[in-house]
Amino acid sequence: MSNESAAEQEASVVQLPSGPETLVVEATIPGCGPERLFAYWAVPTLLTTWWPREAEIEPRVGGAYHLRWPSMEWHLFGDYVEFVPGKTLAFTWRWEHEPQAPTRTVEVDFTSVPSGGTVVTVRHGSYADGPAEAEARAGNVEGWLHFLGRLRSLAHDAPVKEPDASPEAEDEGTAESEHHPPDAERLRR
Repeated sequence: MSNESAAEQEASVVQLPSGPETLVVEATIPGCGPERLFAYWAVPTLLTTWWPREAEIEPRVGGAYHLRWPSMEWHLFGDYVEFVPGKTLAFTWRWEHEPQAPTRTVEVDFTSVPSGGTVVTVRHGSYADGPAEAEARAGNVEGWLHFLGRLRSLAHDAPVKEPDASPEAEDEGTAESEHHPPDAERLRR
């Protein structure tokens, strides 16, 4: 467990100043290197420990993802537009239950810090003018502050073993007959 005070932990996930068209949230995660932290975004079994309840992903540029919160009947879809393990991840963002909302883009940067931790910077946008867009932006800020806080607590206290963010890592320990790669078209629906 961490020896940091609650105030130190809270202060390490913050919203940074930005224009109304983009939100920026930053989390400092001590004791977790960029490659290991990237795996928490790219390996479904790790991703579901802090964000969605279920996840299917194709971990590559152009690959699709589908995140699910079954109890809320929420489905988040998109495609990866950047996928550089330990460095950067970017993906489109589209909620199934909000078909009228524009497709947005999320960019996640992983920056190593000298103390051995990582700064994760999330940029989410773009947002247009108007009250509905301001409300959507505020909801996304609230969500990122919450979920990055969960990721920070989990990754900071996790064992030191570096998980592999490659697609092959998901296959380890799974019999060939049990493994079914995601159907790209189904993930994009």
